[in-house]
Amino acid sequence: MLLLACGPLVACLSGSDEGSLDIPTYDPEAWASAEASESAAAAEASASAAASVEAAGIVTAESLSTERHVITSIPEDLDENQTEILKAFVHYDEVTWNVWFTRTGIEDAEPLMTAEAYQRLKNNVDQTVAGHTDGTVRVAVTSVYLTPLYDSPPSLGVSWLRG
Repeated sequence: MLLLACGPLVACLSGSDEGSLDIPTYDPEAWASAEASESAAAAEASASAAASVEAAGIVTAESLSTERHVITSIPEDLDENQTEILKAFVHYDEVTWNVWFTRTGIEDAEPLMTAEAYQRLKNNVDQTVAGHTDGTVRVAVTSVYLTPLYDSPPSLGVSWLRG
């Protein structure tokens, strides 16, 4: 049995063209180029799939994520109202975290909050040291809820965990 397993190797090493395996030589540049092409194709396919999902009205953790603000999970089976609440929460959270990351764009937060909350955010940002923060915010959304209007007081909300 050992002789049969070594047969192709012997034929390849013997210098004979008979029984040649046509194994290409290793070319690091070609390998790197092929690997980069595969990565680019995979990224393009992923982006295309995410765009198709969002175009179909389906919201996924990936479709809600950005490079710096990553949504790691969302609840399944959200209805239309819950989906809109989730999207609004993620947008608000992303905008406000971007203010803290870059110390810029505070005006983008103004339409997303009350005048009092905006002024409080502005005061806090004005009192912080200039600069920026590197890193990624990871958010796992655990629930999205909306209480009926006749509840006192009516409310909507999102429960989440940061990691």
